Amino acid sequence: MAGKKNSPRDNDSDLKNKLEKTESKSYKKKQITRSKRLKELQDKLEGSHNIERVKDLKKKTLALQFLGIVILFPFLMYFNGASFDPLYLPIYHSLLMLFGWILIIFISSFIFRILRIKRHKSYSTKFLLARNSIRKSISLAVVALIIFGVIYTPYFTEMVNDLSSMEGKTIQLEEKDNGNFEAEIEFTSRDVLDMRELKSVTIGYVGNLVSEINITLYEKDDEVWEKITFRTIDEQNRNETFGEGDFDTSTFKELIFHLSSEEDSTVEYSCRREVFPTRQTSFSILSFLYMGIFIQSAAILYPFKKRYTGEGIYR
Repeated sequence: MAGKKNSPRDNDSDLKNKLEKTESKSYKKKQITRSKRLKELQDKLEGSHNIERVKDLKKKTLALQFLGIVILFPFLMYFNGASFDPLYLPIYHSLLMLFGWILIIFISSFIFRILRIKRHKSYSTKFLLARNSIRKSISLAVVALIIFGVIYTPYFTEMVNDLSSMEGKTIQLEEKDNGNFEAEIEFTSRDVLDMRELKSVTIGYVGNLVSEINITLYEKDDEVWEKITFRTIDEQNRNETFGEGDFDTSTFKELIFHLSSEEDSTVEYSCRREVFPTRQTSFSILSFLYMGIFIQSAAILYPFKKRYTGEGIYR
């Protein structure tokens, strides 16, 4: 008996089964591809969300820090005796707080930058973030080095001291109702910004000495003028120098040198102001810390830049 031929119905059934298998495989491949794309999209969305969270946290942190600076800067000035009459704006401690806090802000910004680099999905972005941060850190380190060199150089301090001092200024004594000739020379123990102190005041007679000149030093303390010392200029002693021990420079004080003579006279006076050594040392240390931290941050970021230099071309 001849072999039984397949019926058209059987052939249709085989074709249908093959078609179903092919469609099933195609569907599975599409599902796998779709799942991969969804996973990539989800990773990107999650990465972007994490980066945005880091940015928002950075903004809030910096805003609080800037608010603290705005509040503390005038408060420290007021705490150190700031006044408008006489004008006295002690900014030394406020500046220390400002530059110290700016250093803290830079460190916190650097930490947030590291978080952004680690959480970002794009290697190109990682590379750019690291490279730009390194360039900024190196630039700031150079600026800090220049400032440190300028402040730490003794020549700079001497130049400031010389510019702060005054030489050869004259004043004419004026006749008063009591028949005497009088004049007043006003100084402050510290400068307006609390960066320099009064080291010495020298008062001398100009021309021929007719009669002696009495010099009385007054110091204002709690709205009361107190007599501190008394000196006399005569033929044997034609000038007097007031310095350490004659007035107090530990705090801001108003000083008046009252001149009195029986004859019309002209005097010449000079003063010497110098920068507080502690001020110079403090700002030198601050600039050195800035320089060190900027260099260290560039060194920390360099491995990130090196790692993503090649990979950043493709992703």
